[in-house]
Amino acid sequence: MTDNEIFQSLHAQLTTAKYVVIAVHADPDMDAIGSALAMRTYLMDQGKVATLWLRGFSARHYDFLADVASIVTDPEPPHGDTLLVMDCATAYRVEGWQKTGVPSGYSTVINWDHHQHNDQFGQLNVVDTGMSSMGEYVYWFFKSVGYALDANQATQLYAAIVYDTGRFAYSNVTTSTFQASAALVEAGAQPEVVNNAIYNAKSVSQIKGLATAMGRLTIERRYGYVYTYLLPDEPPVSQDSLELMRSLKTAKVLVLFRGKECGVKVSFRSKTDFDVATFAQQFGGGGHRRASGAFVSGSVESVIDTVLQALENALR
Repeated sequence: MTDNEIFQSLHAQLTTAKYVVIAVHADPDMDAIGSALAMRTYLMDQGKVATLWLRGFSARHYDFLADVASIVTDPEPPHGDTLLVMDCATAYRVEGWQKTGVPSGYSTVINWDHHQHNDQFGQLNVVDTGMSSMGEYVYWFFKSVGYALDANQATQLYAAIVYDTGRFAYSNVTTSTFQASAALVEAGAQPEVVNNAIYNAKSVSQIKGLATAMGRLTIERRYGYVYTYLLPDEPPVSQDSLELMRSLKTAKVLVLFRGKECGVKVSFRSKTDFDVATFAQQFGGGGHRRASGAFVSGSVESVIDTVLQALENALR
């Protein structure tokens, strides 16, 4: 299947839908949120009833994106005929579905993703690991079907791309990424506004939280990895912590442990050919070759011990 054929299949499936529920992975990032919001508007423009459902979602860090207040945060997903799961390699990563996977009640499940090791859990699976981000993927879909996005959608998708490419610094960036980004700027996205909203809008507590995480930084020179951790009641500064850790010259693999109420979210980053997506699979996770994650049950201390032992074995 060519990209255009895949897009046409997606378009045809969505054309027959009437009530579409959009879901993304737990602890959604800017790529997931921006892409899903842009897609929600597209579906509504096609005359569909479209609901973006994110259980327990807080819009605090996303309030510069149009329509973020429309996100439904109820414990259970709304009813619909079509479920569109975006930016999620497995349905078990959707908040509330960690044990059940896709709930019953949807006649069609569409799995639209760009991560490695996708479970292919949909009736229609639209997966391209060559895409830098869901933001880029959605842009090329819009272009393929001749849809003219507005300035709000351009901002949503540009923010998604900027976030998932580390401001165009990661290995997932291609010429197509820059072409899509340029088109989004032409459509109304403002790079300075997006950059400031994502990277220059920290609170005092977040800065202090970052200092706490960096104060716990541990470097294991024998194996070339670094790690730190955040406790459940501390500010959510995971991405900022990872960016600082990435700047360490000697670091090859970065690991951040973020304590949650019922377990630990573990984020992996690689600056070499070490495939952290494959490594994360043993903990039920996945993602990209150089950026992945997993959710592991247990205390922060026990999870750190378990994961680092496995990492050292893999790096030997």
